[in-house]
Amino acid sequence: MFQEPITVLIVDDEIPIREQMRTYPWESWGAVLIGEAEDGEDALQFCRDYRPDLVITDITMPVLDGMELLRALNRDYPQTKAMLLTCHSDFHFAKEGIQLGATDYLVKVSFTEAELEQSIRRAREHIRRHKIYAYGSEEQQKWELAGQLNKLLQQQDRDDEQLLALLAAGYAEGSQLPGNGAGVPLLPGRFCCVHLDAKPAEKPFADREIQRLLAEYAQMHPGMRFLAVQTGEYALHFVVEKAAESADPYAEQYVRSMESLLDYLRKSLEQKAPYLCGQVRLSAWISPVCETPQAYVTALEMLRGGLKPSFYWQHSLWHGALWLLKPLGQAEEQQLDEWLAGGEKMGAQAFLQGEFMEALSRWHYEPTELKLHLAGAVSRWLRRARITPPRGLTESLLQAPTLQEWIETAAGAAASGTVKPPAAQRAEVLRTRKMVEEKLSEAITLQSIAKEVGLTPHYLGKLFRDEVGEPFQEYVTRLRIEKSIELLRTTNDKIYEVASRVGITSYRYFSLMFRQYTGQTPTEFKRG
Repeated sequence: MFQEPITVLIVDDEIPIREQMRTYPWESWGAVLIGEAEDGEDALQFCRDYRPDLVITDITMPVLDGMELLRALNRDYPQTKAMLLTCHSDFHFAKEGIQLGATDYLVKVSFTEAELEQSIRRAREHIRRHKIYAYGSEEQQKWELAGQLNKLLQQQDRDDEQLLALLAAGYAEGSQLPGNGAGVPLLPGRFCCVHLDAKPAEKPFADREIQRLLAEYAQMHPGMRFLAVQTGEYALHFVVEKAAESADPYAEQYVRSMESLLDYLRKSLEQKAPYLCGQVRLSAWISPVCETPQAYVTALEMLRGGLKPSFYWQHSLWHGALWLLKPLGQAEEQQLDEWLAGGEKMGAQAFLQGEFMEALSRWHYEPTELKLHLAGAVSRWLRRARITPPRGLTESLLQAPTLQEWIETAAGAAASGTVKPPAAQRAEVLRTRKMVEEKLSEAITLQSIAKEVGLTPHYLGKLFRDEVGEPFQEYVTRLRIEKSIELLRTTNDKIYEVASRVGITSYRYFSLMFRQYTGQTPTEFKRG
């Protein structure tokens, strides 16, 4: 969990030293150079905005020297560690710095690349251990329990009661709920979960943010506990009170609790990580009442498999039993191909959004198998209709988290042969494009833009895709990367400053998106 690259800030008033530090292969050392500062005061401002993992600082500097900076970091940003650059004459300061918690020191005029690499690797390990400790024993134990759960779930001769006791212990760890120490009582009860859908590149970032938000929510609502079963899959437990005179006494409370949680996650994600908003989809499931360990564990298995039935949900919260998914064999593939061929006479968009979607909603084929077969079939179908499939269509079809989104992607591709030029686009679409270009450095979401143009987010998203030929979020990301390329070529801005100017506040996320679009990291691009 803590093996991602560490972020590094260089602080030195000597330009040659900073230039030398830029030339090193930071990424191969498990680090990313995200900024520079000329003195301790600038460094503290940078730390306020970007919270680097490691500050490599000179000792002798104007305004605020390295020792004062180190003390300020210990006081205000204890999660940020420091490494000292020293001259022979101020060795006693380096010794004091080590006593104050600096991870290492290097002599400026004589250190080698190999020595710096070793110091970075030692600092990285120190930071890793500190993060694990800071993360807290409760969360660390949750990850260990999740590993044990997955291991038990894979065993054919597993003991369901043992597995359920392990899950209950994971919910109870560190809580004030009834049963703490022996585990939260789960039976009879309902299995609840949240499922995160995102593209592979975005999923680790979104997962990290969702876990942080779940932890915050649990602190505000002691009646909720969660356990991350695997990346993007979270098992939940709610303590609810029995409702009087109800055939299903807990159903309404469970639904209200889950609706409140989903609303909190979505709003918090839009406020705190807007660059991810529109890239992820959250859905949730509340199982029927589980009377036995086997029933509860069977529900848990649905989550470990990625909650695949959610592909067919029309709403983000599903309450009740899940249907069984059908395998897609040769006979079913042939039926789908014939169905598509017959639909050509109706017109691609009308057929896909009508009869085809209705049929798939009834058949409930295994989603991965269905998407793999249909991605190729749709491309062939479009070519027969003399429509060139848009770039990236196959990837978009394979990664669509829901049937509704899959249908919209395919129908949008069918309409791509008639994408309208700007002069023919609707006023709302033109205004949307203008607002995106003007607000590129701000938090841009489909929800916020839709509100300003007076349309619902769903309708604006569909309209934008149909008239521009590109999904709204992909359009925003493309413009941001194109603008960042221009800034890297024409300004002396640091990479983290460029990322901020195009509205992406996470340096790691910016680097990932930049590499996806250009094939290079921002550092490699700037050097080249």
